[in-house]
Amino acid sequence: MRGTYLAAAAAALWASLAAYPAQAATVIATCGPSKGTAYFFPNPQMKGPDTGWHDDGIDGGTVSLVMLGDKPGAVEDKPDLIFKDSYGTRSATQDGATVSILAANTLNRIVIVQAFYSGSETVEVYTFRIGPDKRGEVLWSAARAGGTFQKSALMRAECRFN
Repeated sequence: MRGTYLAAAAAALWASLAAYPAQAATVIATCGPSKGTAYFFPNPQMKGPDTGWHDDGIDGGTVSLVMLGDKPGAVEDKPDLIFKDSYGTRSATQDGATVSILAANTLNRIVIVQAFYSGSETVEVYTFRIGPDKRGEVLWSAARAGGTFQKSALMRAECRFN
């Protein structure tokens, strides 16, 4: 029931932005470089001054929110996140994440998207705020329990919505 409500709310938000031509992936937002702060937990590979609070970010990178489906705005469309950075271009779902819309508030023009990577024990939550001029921002958090380094981070980037 909740999933149906969230999907319907997201569909209403997408419809309020614009009418998109039918295609396999509809770009909803493209956001620029992210800047923020991260806390790096100590572990055998990461010690001393490399741990604790540090400025963090993705210089020159972008993150885009897309909806995958043949009928843009349809309830059955699936969200994905596309990243471009120094490693190239990749998709959250292709990297093994389960991407889902957690909330969509058309009045406040906010969409919250989660990407959960079970293999690396990482969860990312993206809060997109759409301004009246199709500009806005994304605040995103990342919490990583596995891998070489464990961290929690909060980042912000400016966005352009289609």
